[in-house]
Amino acid sequence: MNYDVILCSYNGELYVEEQIKSILAQTIKPKNIIISDDGSTDKTLEIIDSIINGYINDNVNISLIDGPRQGLISNFFNALKFAISEFVFFSDQDDIWVHDKVFIFFNALKNNSELINKPLLLFSDAYLLINDRVSKKTFFNTESLNSDVMLDSSIYYKNCVQGASMMVNKELIQICLKSLKYTDKSEILMHDWWFALLANIYGNYLFIDEPLIYYRQHDSNIVGTRGKFRRYLNYIFKFKTYINTTKKMIKQKEALIKTYTSLNIGITKQSKNTYKYISFMKKICILICKMIS
Repeated sequence: MNYDVILCSYNGELYVEEQIKSILAQTIKPKNIIISDDGSTDKTLEIIDSIINGYINDNVNISLIDGPRQGLISNFFNALKFAISEFVFFSDQDDIWVHDKVFIFFNALKNNSELINKPLLLFSDAYLLINDRVSKKTFFNTESLNSDVMLDSSIYYKNCVQGASMMVNKELIQICLKSLKYTDKSEILMHDWWFALLANIYGNYLFIDEPLIYYRQHDSNIVGTRGKFRRYLNYIFKFKTYINTTKKMIKQKEALIKTYTSLNIGITKQSKNTYKYISFMKKICILICKMIS
């Protein structure tokens, strides 16, 4: 099985080399590594060029492309157009892959071979790397995540898929690229969430309950961890912010509904209209948003 890696970079000089090397060190090597840089002004491009010129392997192609300079979400979606392999992994610029991550993903595929020819999303847990030390709690533990949100409509309001730890197949990519023709990207909260929503409607998903990347936490993270206690404090002191975020979730849901009514693709399943796997406070936010809309 062949795979490509999409890595999006922007001013990542501190960590991007270590991340790329961890991808090249996989026990199963990628066919292509597509690095989409979104206008770095530090030494990121210099470092990437040095890796490309210094890495000699006829079986691995590393390419550097210009991102659209419209933010992280647009950068990932744009880079998808350059992927050609059967499977595509997503990568942040500042994490580290466990050396046998791809092997474990492909082994999970072999054990669930009935899913391969359908639109498919695979994702895993992640170690937390804080100040270069591995936390005792994983990403899923810290964020109180549960893949069960995919079982009903909870996925509209609670994302469990971390982009840095996900893999998709060509069938799901094609659906995603088609969906973007009917969707305002400003209504998409995050690229990984959009893939989770599409997989939930049009295909299948598989969660690997094992941390397979080291997810680095630092001040420059676009998305980071918060922890349960901090989330509860935010609900109290930043309730208005949570209401506004919930409104954005509702708009994303509406964008998805608009998309699948426009796409000429059969829906394989419809989520149950229940919200069993989201918190009580989030349910309150949803109720308030519906009351004031």
